[in-house]
Amino acid sequence: DELLLCAVSYYFDEDECKNPDSRKATGAGKSFGKHANVDGGDETEVQRGRYVANAIMGYNLRWKYWSVQEVLDLSTDWSAPLGDLVEGGTASVHSDAFSGMGAWALATPIAVKLDGGETNHIVVGTSMGLVYVLEAQWHNSKTGWPVQMRHPVEQKVLVEDVVGNTNLEVFVVDAGGDVVSLNADGGVLWARNLLRNEETMMESKSSDVQVVRGTSPMSMGDVEGTGRLAIVLLARIATTDKQHIGLPDKYREVSEYRLYAIDAVTGDDLPHFPIGLEGGSNGVSASTMPQPLLIDLHEDQHHWLDQMHGLSEEKIEAIRAINMEASRQYDVSESSKPRPH
Repeated sequence: DELLLCAVSYYFDEDECKNPDSRKATGAGKSFGKHANVDGGDETEVQRGRYVANAIMGYNLRWKYWSVQEVLDLSTDWSAPLGDLVEGGTASVHSDAFSGMGAWALATPIAVKLDGGETNHIVVGTSMGLVYVLEAQWHNSKTGWPVQMRHPVEQKVLVEDVVGNTNLEVFVVDAGGDVVSLNADGGVLWARNLLRNEETMMESKSSDVQVVRGTSPMSMGDVEGTGRLAIVLLARIATTDKQHIGLPDKYREVSEYRLYAIDAVTGDDLPHFPIGLEGGSNGVSASTMPQPLLIDLHEDQHHWLDQMHGLSEEKIEAIRAINMEASRQYDVSESSKPRPH
């Protein structure tokens, strides 16, 4: 059977999730299963605690019903943010100690055969910083998973065989700029942060440090034309105080956006990357960043045309001729090149 997989988030008001058994006793306290809040004390509209949970849902396209529901994470009370997620994200939260890692499912799940065998796996990251790999049929966690990241995982993971064996590698980026390559069993092949050690300036006398405040979805392709795959993504670089590191809403301004190209085998930056992009906070949406598009504009694009249907051979050849002529005339001037960082 074919399944439509969805990552979903549930939002509960604890006042509407009272345990029926508690009413039979004293009628006091509120409950959410084993996460019961029996002491109360947060009854005002401003401080009312809320529960957030996430899950993987699977809709059976053949029999027209939800056949899969696997709950993954749960965050409670002070770990849940206030305000509209669409408008503010994790910007407005209960306390300064909040890490921004509530139990939301913002990343798109994927279905792959990690071991190169017959077993299908569901791979998804959550805003609790966890990356899950579940067997598609029985929903059991694969050995070695889940893997914990330091920051929320809000972008879809990439899966590709870059080593050349029968297993697939899993590539994850979190909202704090940590990038990791994992094998099929959850083992770390390489891990790094987008920022270099000297850029964080933790040992300097200055109170200002640079931090990553979110990334675009990752793309993968042969950037250098050598047959070697690279990960390409856009990162938002912001300035904050040392004491506010780890607090996602405590940054002063976005200093720039950077385009990274990372060798998928080693985790090293490709030559001439990253590239700094002008614009600051006005250049890209505050909530989302576009996924980089990888395409070769210097060569004949006939491989795209070969996949098109409904065109006559004469029209295809005419379009090829136009593309080839445009390719010969295309030249990037030095003034239009983006500046390397």
